[in-house]
Amino acid sequence: MEATSTLELASRLLDWKDLLLAGYWLVGATIVGVLFLWFVFRKQWRFFKNINKPIIFINLSGISDGMDVEAKLLQRSRFFCTPEVTSDCRSIDLVEKQSLVVIGVSDATDVKQFEAIYQKIATLTKPTVIYTLGARGTSFVSKSEALIKGYSFHTIATTPLRLVSDIFAILSTFPE
Repeated sequence: MEATSTLELASRLLDWKDLLLAGYWLVGATIVGVLFLWFVFRKQWRFFKNINKPIIFINLSGISDGMDVEAKLLQRSRFFCTPEVTSDCRSIDLVEKQSLVVIGVSDATDVKQFEAIYQKIATLTKPTVIYTLGARGTSFVSKSEALIKGYSFHTIATTPLRLVSDIFAILSTFPE
């Protein structure tokens, strides 16, 4: 007898329209949830593919160990592959395999050498970080401002923390 009264009560509280509406909400929420998870998965997959690609540091500053500290900082974060640090301009021919190029500059940087490397990177459409080795007001950037701003996939980092942040942001968003 009690089971019948429970069924009668349930049938009075929920009619077929309420059940249909609840079903629509359940299906809609499921679709939105799956689309959200797919969006997040795609972004994370891009990040993991990019994070495993090598990064190259090209030191044009004239300082012999100018970017070693920054390379060790990236290595210590354990997110990135150990970056290759070089001051040899011929290494620009190896940039095709890199996911990101970091160019270290200072006031002593040869402008013509920088322009040649930067134009090669621009033709390969590689994202580039121009790192001023901690000097915030370097005159080199102002000398080459027209060339630098002519390429859209660049950023200028002035501190080691900004460098790590820019590298992480680029690798997590830049498509292959």
